[in-house]
Amino acid sequence: MKVLVFDPGYGDVKCALVDTVSGEEPRLFKFPTLVARARGGLDFGEGSGEIFWAGEKWLVGEEAARAGRVVSTTTDGFLERYLPLLLVRALLESGDKEGVDEVVIAVSLHDWPRREVFERAAGRLMVNDRSYSHRVRLIPQGYGIWLETLSPWDGIVVDIGFRTVDVLVFVDGKPDGRRSFGVAGMGVVDFISEAAKILSAKARVEFSPGEVAHFLQEGNPVFRRFGVEEELKSRAGEWSARLWTSLIAKEDFSRAMALLGRVVIAGGGARFFVKPDEETAVDMQVLDEEPEFANVRGFALRLLEGGGEEE
Repeated sequence: MKVLVFDPGYGDVKCALVDTVSGEEPRLFKFPTLVARARGGLDFGEGSGEIFWAGEKWLVGEEAARAGRVVSTTTDGFLERYLPLLLVRALLESGDKEGVDEVVIAVSLHDWPRREVFERAAGRLMVNDRSYSHRVRLIPQGYGIWLETLSPWDGIVVDIGFRTVDVLVFVDGKPDGRRSFGVAGMGVVDFISEAAKILSAKARVEFSPGEVAHFLQEGNPVFRRFGVEEELKSRAGEWSARLWTSLIAKEDFSRAMALLGRVVIAGGGARFFVKPDEETAVDMQVLDEEPEFANVRGFALRLLEGGGEEE
């Protein structure tokens, strides 16, 4: 059985392609959550990368970043609107012309109450005059991180995304819906937006937060070129402090942290998160090895262990 574990964030789309029959290691890949309408240009035979969807031609991921004029990812409803386009881009990159048997979608806890919208949008797709059909399974954001780092023990997973922060609390080896929560507007976009303003002012070119997030993750030398590296480090520390202060101010989080004693910081935002200076009575782990893949990686590996099944 072939499964695509699909984590559509507001900064990047993270994917793991699993073949439970061959048992090979999952193939991990990602692309920026950037979409842009394709514009006309000179044809040099290099391939346009255009995707025909909803009556228009689109560019997705790196192609959209190069083209510019991307659709803002920070508006409400972005993922619901463009999920089919992002999913097809992932299926095309998987390289499997026959598609997959199942798509597992990680849904932010902020979006979890309306998760049926994601399920409907992903179930049957018509793109590039081709139909894609597969089973759809939804998992709460952070579940794969727990499988990779804490399972079977209890603890707290803090998944820092682009727009959202998802806090998934595990008690007795299961997610506790009463204590878990997702918050929009607390993600790494706070820091990335500041970085975009700083870079845009120095370069005298308007860069969107989505583009700057892509530049930061790929180690683009544009920050060094315009001399803003040290200022961005300082802003990352300030953002981390604000985020941690906001989390510990929430009674459910502080109580769970005191009782369980373990916190894992992961997600794409973990790349920029700076541990608090003050001593804490908990074991805090900040993932530093491709933390943005932790969610899909953990779930994909468990699928392999279970022959395609994971409850």
